[in-house]
Amino acid sequence: MAGHVAVSVGETHTYLPRHGGSSPSTVVLATSVTENSKEDVSPVAQDTAPITSDELEQLRSFLGSEAEQYCGCLSSKAQMHMVNGTLQVIRGLSWAGSRSFYLIGYVLLVVAWVLILGIIGGWYTVLSPYLRLALTTPQYILHFLFAHWLLINIVFNYLFVSITKPGAPPKLSHAEIAVRMERGEGSYCKKCDNFKPPRTHHCSVCQQCVLKMDHHCPWVHNCIGLYNHRYFFLFMAYLWVGCVYIAAVSYPVFKKIDAVHLARDHPEMRAEVRYATENQEMLSFCFFLTLAVGFALGILLFWHVVLVSRNMTTLESYVPKSKSTKLSSQSYNLGFANNWKQFFGFNEQVGWMAIIIPSVYRPDLDGIVWPRPNNDVKHV
Repeated sequence: MAGHVAVSVGETHTYLPRHGGSSPSTVVLATSVTENSKEDVSPVAQDTAPITSDELEQLRSFLGSEAEQYCGCLSSKAQMHMVNGTLQVIRGLSWAGSRSFYLIGYVLLVVAWVLILGIIGGWYTVLSPYLRLALTTPQYILHFLFAHWLLINIVFNYLFVSITKPGAPPKLSHAEIAVRMERGEGSYCKKCDNFKPPRTHHCSVCQQCVLKMDHHCPWVHNCIGLYNHRYFFLFMAYLWVGCVYIAAVSYPVFKKIDAVHLARDHPEMRAEVRYATENQEMLSFCFFLTLAVGFALGILLFWHVVLVSRNMTTLESYVPKSKSTKLSSQSYNLGFANNWKQFFGFNEQVGWMAIIIPSVYRPDLDGIVWPRPNNDVKHV
């Protein structure tokens, strides 16, 4: 095949363009290369682009047949222009959709910071003064330290999940890609014209392949992948604990508001009851806001706990049940404890304190080679 490098893998022939040859859109990839690359051609792993090249080709064939049937009076050249024009419109709408989703990320990023700062402001302006009245000094100091420990971890992890790049495959030549594919180390991404390792997916919003891609999160305006997944999980965990904490502190206030007679029978409670009554609206806002956010966030957090315990990503969890037999031999599940150690990047230098104290470090994994339960690769 002129202008291409042929790679034979098992019973499948894969063609990669030579440098300076045909464009990536003309590359014919194998639908099944090796066991490691099978997951990359599942319905989930066929990238997250709104319209794939195969779908466009199917659409071109359909539009061509429709134009020939209903526009037979037109010349073949006119029919071709009509089909190509329609495809250009569809491509434009697809591009506009992905770009709109990208721009919406900036809006949601601001909304997220407003919600976080709103909860923080509620603690400083309402809850902290109330706790000063309702608690002893040692009790208030404990609340103060605990709340600020949560605050530091929430802001730290949200900031770093937003600014940390999730990780991308190294740029390789076509010859190197062919060798790696022949060894069963991954597949080929036509959109990036680059090597695509196992568990890597192409994000149409970020317009790049992401190592161990979990999903694209508009709330942090970033993809969640190998290098920032830990920050994303810890942000959810600490924010959920913070919501539960504020809701728990705010709830008893409602009892005091409804029982103002306590101020008559217990003069020592008069100041805190009066304060709670005067700030009833703000306290109610803090309670219901944290209750709603905590409930929704708790469901999402629980789901990610399940995924991490199984060493799966959100995209991998969407694989249809019909693929379960195939994927069972490709499981990355190393066991409950080892899955969590791998996820947090624990080693001889990094331990559990990295969860409690804000820490910046990268996992030992390179995102190219992944240990399997039945191989000899030792990572944890």
